Amino acid sequence: MADVLAKGYPFNFGAKIYSIVDHTGPASYTQVTTGATPSGGDTITAAACGMKYIESIEIDADSTGVYDIIPVSPPDALPRTSWILRWFTASGRGEVAATTNLSASHVRICVTGQ
Repeated sequence: MADVLAKGYPFNFGAKIYSIVDHTGPASYTQVTTGATPSGGDTITAAACGMKYIESIEIDADSTGVYDIIPVSPPDALPRTSWILRWFTASGRGEVAATTNLSASHVRICVTGQ
């Protein structure tokens, strides 16, 4: 998986940092295990966004139009150093199957943090 900061990002917006990252899906997806401590999915790190901590995430549809991506906030208190990205089929048929190759899909992620 590769994360590429958009040109000109991150930048300071008052006391916060705002960043836009072009994120490539994983070569082998792991389905999310829900519960008190969710795991799996696709991870985005604060470091990949040019910051120390992530406070919120907004995600566009993927480049192929096949997938919808939902950010899952880890259960730990702020500040968070990473978030889980959960990939779903855009047709509404549920979460992407385990081991699906998503490396041809790209998504733009807007991140706010510090």
